[in-house]
Amino acid sequence: MRSALRIPLAAAALAVCAATAFATPLLMGSIQPESSYIGRWIRLVYTEAFRRVGVPFDIAVYPTQRLTLLSDGGEVDGDVARVHGYAAAHPQLVRVEEPVMDARMVLYGLAPQAGFPDLPALARTELKAVVTRGVAVCESTLRNALGPERVVAASTGDQALRMLLAQRVDLMCSSDIAMQHQLLEPEFRGAANVRAVLDLGPFPFYPYLHRRHAALAPQLATALKQMKTEGLIERYRQEALSGADKP
Repeated sequence: MRSALRIPLAAAALAVCAATAFATPLLMGSIQPESSYIGRWIRLVYTEAFRRVGVPFDIAVYPTQRLTLLSDGGEVDGDVARVHGYAAAHPQLVRVEEPVMDARMVLYGLAPQAGFPDLPALARTELKAVVTRGVAVCESTLRNALGPERVVAASTGDQALRMLLAQRVDLMCSSDIAMQHQLLEPEFRGAANVRAVLDLGPFPFYPYLHRRHAALAPQLATALKQMKTEGLIERYRQEALSGADKP
């Protein structure tokens, strides 16, 4: 009987210790407004994950570059979703070793733009692309493949999509889940001619914590892994998506 109680009692003790270690809620930064499908999804996932580790938290929304500066400087406690390689350029941050969401980076064009088998084939054209400033995967991949003179940076994903739809550029780089969200927004719902022209591959997104919270990273990874096993993260995605058609 005693051995059966050890694990839940130990978990409860850790949760109490974690909660008492934070006089104020831990503040995670995001680039996704909570009015968006992804923003709602993130809020649902993190609310449950931090409940499981017993830490109070909140989410604040910032532009991509500002969030980078704030998280590097420790003015926020972490970032809800960055790619695996983000850690190499940001030593002040600790990656939580369990992805919070899986996405694919994709180049989008307007029909009838033909697709491309790979980046070298795209490089042989004269097409220009737009990226969202601060999305390092898109920036580095396309500048290396096409040259900086053929890559334009927009401040936000919505600005990038407007540039594509206005044909000021030929291509836009974005994650599939971000584009799915954008095309559900009232401004872009009629944009049926946006199509994927080159899949750049899978890019899982991970939570990051400022290094002062490094001890929390394994606990958060465990919580996220358990939630995936239980099907909760996908359930939350569907729940967030179901509200996307509401005005």
